[in-house]
Amino acid sequence: MLDARHAILHHVWATGIVLDAARALSSRQLELTTPGTAGSIAYCLAHIVGGDQRYLAGLLGRPPDRPLRESTGPSFDAVEATHAANRAAWAEVLDAGLDLADWIPNPLASPQPQQLWERAATRRWVMLVQALHHGADHRTHIASILGAHGLELPESDVWAYANALGDLRDELPEARLR
Repeated sequence: MLDARHAILHHVWATGIVLDAARALSSRQLELTTPGTAGSIAYCLAHIVGGDQRYLAGLLGRPPDRPLRESTGPSFDAVEATHAANRAAWAEVLDAGLDLADWIPNPLASPQPQQLWERAATRRWVMLVQALHHGADHRTHIASILGAHGLELPESDVWAYANALGDLRDELPEARLR
């Protein structure tokens, strides 16, 4: 079976890297946007973190203590605090040994679904993969906004994550996998 540990850990790390970079921006810069993105940098950050919270509710089978709604324009501090709570919940997902084939209630369900993501039930793997895709997609939106406005882009891709872990080297270690 494939282990999703590094995919999840990268996702949490990358969101933290982007939040750290955004912390250095002015309130005006946090409101920057560009065509083709979901909204401002502040909105995208809240959307990533709030989305994670909803996906984690499905994965763990319980609602969050303090739901973060991007539509209310939460403070940067609230987004960071929610990301910290999400980080702990992702660690719980990793430690729980969840069966990704299990059917779970969809926390995004609607009584009269108009979109695929509004259906009542999903397999757990769908919620997990969607969470990872969703975060990457909107972190890319933030990178597009920063780049379009000539601002520094945080290195948050898998290569940067692997380098931060020391899992990239200039030479192949002598004791290598066979």
